Parts: sequence; C-alpha cells; structure tokens
Amino acid sequence: MVYMQSESDQTRRTSFRWFTVAKFIALTTLTVTVFAWFFFPPVTDTQRVSLQKNNSGELQWVGSSDQGGLNFEAHASSLQSTNNVSSIGSTIHSSPGFFAERSMMILNRSNHLLMQRGGDGLLQYLQEENPLDRIDYFPTGHSPPTGDRAPDLFVTLDLTALEETGIVDRDLDATVTLTLGSTLTTSNHSVSDSYSPPTLELFAHSAIEHASSLTGIESSSARYRLQGNDIAQEVGKVIVEKLKSLRTQHKALPLLPESFYPEWVSTPEFAFLAVHDATLLTSLRGLCYHNETLWVIQNVSDAVALLDQIHSELTSLDWKGGPGKFENGTLNMRMSSGAKVLEVFHVPRRHGRIGLTDVNDSGSSGISVYIRFRYSMSQHEQQDAYGQMLAAATPNVEQLASLRRMGSQKQRRQFISMIQNAPPQSTEAWMMLAEHYSAEQQIVELRKALKGVYVWGWCKKNNSGFDSQIRRLCKKHKLEEKSVRDVGPEQLQKLGLPLVTAESPIGEQVVREGESAMTFLIDGNDWQVLSVALHKTQQHSEDDTLFDTTIVQGNPSSSSTSQSSQSFSHPMNQSIDLKQSRASLLIKRRSIDALHVRVEMTTN
Repeated sequence: MVYMQSESDQTRRTSFRWFTVAKFIALTTLTVTVFAWFFFPPVTDTQRVSLQKNNSGELQWVGSSDQGGLNFEAHASSLQSTNNVSSIGSTIHSSPGFFAERSMMILNRSNHLLMQRGGDGLLQYLQEENPLDRIDYFPTGHSPPTGDRAPDLFVTLDLTALEETGIVDRDLDATVTLTLGSTLTTSNHSVSDSYSPPTLELFAHSAIEHASSLTGIESSSARYRLQGNDIAQEVGKVIVEKLKSLRTQHKALPLLPESFYPEWVSTPEFAFLAVHDATLLTSLRGLCYHNETLWVIQNVSDAVALLDQIHSELTSLDWKGGPGKFENGTLNMRMSSGAKVLEVFHVPRRHGRIGLTDVNDSGSSGISVYIRFRYSMSQHEQQDAYGQMLAAATPNVEQLASLRRMGSQKQRRQFISMIQNAPPQSTEAWMMLAEHYSAEQQIVELRKALKGVYVWGWCKKNNSGFDSQIRRLCKKHKLEEKSVRDVGPEQLQKLGLPLVTAESPIGEQVVREGESAMTFLIDGNDWQVLSVALHKTQQHSEDDTLFDTTIVQGNPSSSSTSQSSQSFSHPMNQSIDLKQSRASLLIKRRSIDALHVRVEMTTN
C-alpha cells in the first residue's frame, strides 16, 4: 500500500519545524538574558590603572583598564541622593614652600562593590577634569611596587559605614572617608630639617555622608553603579576643589632634574617589626629621599612598651632621640641617624583607615601604630645635585632660586653673581638678590630688588607668599613699603625687565620646560604682562605643544586690576594674534628642551 502525502501536510510539517526552532531560539535567548540579568558578576578594576597626559595635554589610559570578562550592565532605574561633606586639614611649609602637584596615587582600601564602583567612577571624573599630569589607581589588596617613584600626592578611599533597606525601592546610607596628603598618612607632629625639600606638607581628611534612594530595576552587573558614580562625583569634587585652593595659595614646584629623585636604597631590617608582625603599606623613593617606608602594627595593647622596645633597639644602633610619649590618646616618637629618620605615631580614627584593616572597628581595645622610615639625600648629595644645575650650559634660574637652600654657601654666591649680570625672571631669584643686598647693606639695590619681588610675584599670582618677607626687609632697613609697591612703566624699565613698547615693538626670549617667558607691554602710562609658560610636564613634539598663557592688565597698586588666563594648543612656526592683548605670538623650537618665544606689539 502506498501512502501519498498532500501538499498541505508538508506545509504543516515545515511550519511546525520552524515553530519549534523559533521557540527554541526564544527560550534560549530568554534563558541567556535571565542568566545575564541575575548571574553575571559586576566587572571592576582589579589591578593597577594609570592615567597620563599625552602630547595634547589630555589624560589617557596607560595600557588598558583591567575589566576583563563578560559584562551585562542594564538598568531601568533612577537615583535621588544627597551628599554632605565635612573636612579638616593642615598645611606646613617653609619659606619658600612650593606645592608639588603633578602626580597622584589613589589607594582604595575597601573591597565592597560600592567602593569599587566609586573608584572606577572617580577615575572617569578625574580624566574629564584633567587636574594632574599622572594618576595611578590601586584597588583594594594592591599597593605600589617597592622602590617605585612616589607621587606628589596620596589619596586614600574607604567605606566606614553602610546601611541598606528595601527591595524594589532601595535606600542606601554610606559614609565614605577620603584623605589627601603629601604623604600616605601623617602624625600630629611635623619637623622640617636641613634634609627637607622646600615643599608644602599637607594632609586633609574628608567624610562624605551619602544618602540615596534607588527606584527601578537593574541587572546584577549594574549593582551599585548609580550610587558608586554619585559618590565618585562628590569625591572628585573634593579633590579638584582642594587642588584649586592650594594652587591659588602656593606656587607650583618647578620641574626638577632627575638628580633630585635619587636611586632606591633598601630598607633596614628592624627587629621590632618582625616581633610585632608589622604590615608593610608602601616603600617608595621620591623628591630628595632614597626611601620612605610606612608600616602599621595593629592591635597594640601596650603602646608604651612598644615605644620602649623601639627606642632601645635604635639607641643600640647609635640613633638619637627621646623615648617618645603616649599621652591623652596621642602617640609620638622621632629618632634620627644622620639623613635617616624614624617616626612612630597613631592616627586618630577620624582620619580614616590607612592599613589593610582597622582593628578599632572589630571591637578590639588596641590601637594601630604607624612607623615611618625615611632616608633623605645627604647634604653632600643635595649640593652635588645643585652643582649639576649650576654647571648646565643654560642654567635654569627658577630652579636654582627655588632650591637655593640646598646649595652650599659657595654655590649660592656663584648663583648671586650669575643673576646680578642680568635681571632675573623669577620671584625667588629677585628675593635672593634682596636678601644678598640686605646683608651687604646696599639699600638702593635692595629697594630695586624688592620691587622686582613685588612685580614678579604679583604677575605670577604668588605674591602672597613673599609679602611677609618684603615687610620684614622694609622694616629692617626702614624703607617705606608703599615705595616698593609703586610700580609703573618707568619703574619697569629701571628694573631691566623684558619690555615691548611702540619704540621697541618686538621682544624675544628662550623658554625651557617648567619656565615661563614674561613680556611687559607698555602703552603710554598703562602696561600689561603677557606670560607664556610651557606646560609643566608636556612632552613636546616637533609640530605642536601646550602653553599656559596669562595676560595681566593694569598696575598692581590699582584696585581695578584684572587677571585672566587661558590654555591652548598651538602649532609652532605660526604667528597668532592674542585677542586679549595687543600682541602676536610666534614660537619656534630652539633645541630639544628649549623654545624661542617672539612677542610683537600690534596696532589697533
């Protein structure tokens, strides 16, 4: 018997097969989607991440962000939040005291997903704000390699309180602590000695009280994304605003040669570290020091006994210093051996957790004790580095003036002779001349030098740091301060400053990395200043570079004086008109590390 299949039967069978396939695909898609929505883990940075400025002056990733693996972030939700910030801080500096602010290291001390999100979001925020030349970020469990070069600034992040309620509408209350300082942490006592560089020592602590309500749904991979980004925005604002404030109050440290960042020297093996199971936090080299190492000893129940043991061990090694104190909850000890210093201190809890864990949060009655070892450059090493700058084919006057206390008396006299031959273009160099003429009782030259201090400090917006020195020398030699601060076109000419006038409309200068070309434009009884500075750490190409340009109009003794600034990228070998000034600017390369700057007065 032969069975015949009709065309309608074949159509039904084909349709059934396609329906089955479509159902399988839909079911598979639904399964994958459900799995991705509920079971894909969040993806965050798990290794060191670095940002560095490129030739265009923008922060770019160095290598790549370590966020490998599958990711499925999706949400249909909204966030309402409030953030309250409270801050305390301190700054200590000598005179002069420069703000080292080109690089930053961020250490995230919390392994909670909220703070991991916060760390990722902070990097994105800082990349957009572009406040520094380099940023290195270390998630929890990671620290900089031993012997690495230290950054100018350290930031720590931690989550010290967290409370969550709700399922669909989720409320979150969190306290995030932030520290920003020139060191990872600091004691209540600060000592500046002959080995210390002329830089600002700062430490600031902020607590951010975050409260938010999240309405809607989100995938497992997107958990805490909105809250983390919100916290990151607040942390980023605190950092950027603090940098702006410090830059307004203190002059930036000039770009220094590598000789002031000496080679790494290994850390001594102190016996008490092993006895008390000390945890190494960081061990780095930096500006004017071979080694700065920080340890924490946790859960110390008898701090006095610990101080006695440390004092006894170091005394046997011929270190000098007292036995230290532990009074009213404050612990401090400082001992030294030449260029080596060891500090022992306790950080109050309000300053946030610096160690890998904080025993105070676990109910223990003990405290966390920090030990800092620093091995600075010797005075002989400092003088050698200073001598190398003096011996350069084209010495950097601003660097030499900024670091003058690191030179020997003979080297300082050599520098004075150098800047007496031509009017200096640095506030610090003018101050050195003023101090020299004060010691030599050369009153006429002293008044002229103090005018130079005032004019350059005012034009470079760092005059406040020299006001007290001007007053001191005026009082010492019975000079009227008003006469020092009275500066017009005639006084500018007497100072021998680089002038551009209708009679001499062209000015030319050479500027190197970290320096600025200042040109004073005289128009009758009015004057203005054009300052063109190479970007602090810019790697210049043959075709373009980045300039910081500041134009100051008026007389510094006038209350109507205004200052404005702009930053722009500009091709070399191409003249441009500066809209804010009656001048045109032409920049050409002179050598690998120097540029030729030409300013020409233009007619209206």
